[in-house]
Amino acid sequence: MNSPGKQQDRYTWNALGLMSSHRRITGSVESWRYTPRGLLAAHTDEEKRETRWQYTPEGRVAALTNGNGAQYRFSHDADGRLVREVRPDGLSRTFILDDSGYLTAIQTTGTQGGVRRETQQRDALGRLLRTENEHGQRTFSYNRLDQITAVMLTPTEAGQQQHRMQADTVRFEYDRSGWLTAEHAGNGSICYQRDALGNPTDITLPDGQHLTHLYYGSGHLLQTALDGLTVSEYERDSLHRQIMRTQGQLATYSGYDDDGLLSWQRSLAPGSAPVLPGQRPARQGCVTSRDYYWNNHGEVGTIDDGLRGSVVYSYDRSGYLTGRSGQMYDHDRYYYDKAGNLLDNEGQGPVMNNRLPGCGRDRYGYNEWGELTTRRDQQLEWNAQGQLTRVISGNTETHYGYDALGRRTRKATYGRHTGHTARSRTDFVWEGVRLLQENVQQQGWRTYLYDAEQPYTPVASVTGKGESRQVWYYHTDVTGTPQEVTAADGTLVWAGYIRGFGENAADISNSGAYFHQPLRLPGQYFDDETGLHYNLFRYYAPECGRFVSQDPIGLAGGINLYSYAPNPIKWMDPLGLHDILADTDIVCRGGACSADSFKNGSGVAADANGKLSGISTQAKPNAGLETLSQPFKHNQIGVATVADIEKAGGTITLDGKLNSSNGSMMMNHATVDGLTAEQAEKLFRPTQPNPVPVEQRGPKREC
Repeated sequence: MNSPGKQQDRYTWNALGLMSSHRRITGSVESWRYTPRGLLAAHTDEEKRETRWQYTPEGRVAALTNGNGAQYRFSHDADGRLVREVRPDGLSRTFILDDSGYLTAIQTTGTQGGVRRETQQRDALGRLLRTENEHGQRTFSYNRLDQITAVMLTPTEAGQQQHRMQADTVRFEYDRSGWLTAEHAGNGSICYQRDALGNPTDITLPDGQHLTHLYYGSGHLLQTALDGLTVSEYERDSLHRQIMRTQGQLATYSGYDDDGLLSWQRSLAPGSAPVLPGQRPARQGCVTSRDYYWNNHGEVGTIDDGLRGSVVYSYDRSGYLTGRSGQMYDHDRYYYDKAGNLLDNEGQGPVMNNRLPGCGRDRYGYNEWGELTTRRDQQLEWNAQGQLTRVISGNTETHYGYDALGRRTRKATYGRHTGHTARSRTDFVWEGVRLLQENVQQQGWRTYLYDAEQPYTPVASVTGKGESRQVWYYHTDVTGTPQEVTAADGTLVWAGYIRGFGENAADISNSGAYFHQPLRLPGQYFDDETGLHYNLFRYYAPECGRFVSQDPIGLAGGINLYSYAPNPIKWMDPLGLHDILADTDIVCRGGACSADSFKNGSGVAADANGKLSGISTQAKPNAGLETLSQPFKHNQIGVATVADIEKAGGTITLDGKLNSSNGSMMMNHATVDGLTAEQAEKLFRPTQPNPVPVEQRGPKREC
């Protein structure tokens, strides 16, 4: 089987039709073993990291053992429902269900015997009405279409006194067709007008500004403007791929290789020679430039950068990032134990409980819930929701506040012994689960604008209003991570040197002036008071490439609850929730799944060889058919396995896409690339009935 990188792979299958091995042309082998009943018993990757499953006589998972030999253990009731989980660090969770099988409470017991309890209340339809823990209560309201119309947070006395939690309500409005028309939150309201396809054409921001989008016939973005000022215009090729974007006085061009992978980027100044279709401009005269060279596994091997020189990436046989070498800074090496924990050196022993004891010279401490509490000179405090609420560092302390949806809406830093006046404060406004605006004390409001196809890739930010308004343009790499920022006249005002796991080593712009640029890996916001990256539902420590608390969705996010990704150049986690898919995980698509439906899908483009990009699907580690089918209103669902898609030369990206039609976050959204329409039809057909009741189908906001 030839992959997109022209590599030939070979697969073997057992007598039950289950994949048993995958051999790459390099000779490395990935293998699967099964029980006599066909249940997965073990998976061994190309680096001999083995994950093992044990089952009860009834076929339910009783234990899951990671590569270090540490176990998750599971208990079920007489009806086969999961009622208890014990993690490798000793933390346990007990699930209390009612007679209908709905979850009514989760009791978490820490490693020192402490207990956190969350209760849940539902209506007769199974809709969540209320959750409550020791620090706060959240209530949910719905309309007749089962869309959430309001979420209300009411802190308890303990939440107010211990964590400064504040009452908050987020409300949503919809039109008769179910399109989201407004979101009202504590820091203001956002209102939407849409075209016939549901694309947002006019967005009214909380400060009264209007963000407008112009599309052409097939629904692809042509122009973005703010209060009548054109921010960017786009030019696309016949496959609707972006090949040029205006960025103030600059024009940024992009080119692709035969497999549809990004091959080069150039930002040209005014007066540069016209760029002809398919032409790669020379680097001379470019403000920014990058060339990408991909290996046979579809991984970035080298980036030749006009500012940073050549940067070379290396990987192990399973695709884990193992090295990054550049011309400007020392060579970075990355080492892992067999559970995927990033280590300081090759000789360091395994982290059996996944709680990394330190990184470099920094020592880490944790509370009994697995949340980081000491780092450098910092003391971190958390509420019962698992949210970071205060960091004490030297003579200062910073407080963090969140809205009813769990989005961070404010942070303020105080002197520890100088009263209650904040030294600095920042307020945040969100569009769904994406940062829209921030108001930094004494700096004013900044509005962020994003790429239409890559919803967490920034295009520009705008500060000020009227004659004082300024537009700043972001130049990003293949992952969507900002590398440079230019002013409207093309002047370079910021340039980072981003290491392999997102840490910015330096500002190399030589601009001589400070520029506020907190955006890092997709969906991440750099907090200068701690050095951590805020990642929506968690915080991320870039120096060790991992989250500082356990995944709130548990094993649904992957077997290592602190892991970000084995390769941040290929994978991203804008919500702080996802991990990677296993070969046995399923991918779902709604509808008839005919070749024409794939070819003509919204946002889908085809290359010269007929390979499609932008196929919209649903996927999630360990998720079942019903979970993945819920967002689809179709009566039929197409299902394919990860292994079969990759065997056919396709790739799957978990991207948690924002649903522009109703403002919800499609948390399980995944984009499939690299298949022809005919291959996609063969993989996803025959379809099967949607198992979700009709009245419960359709996108819902995850809270």
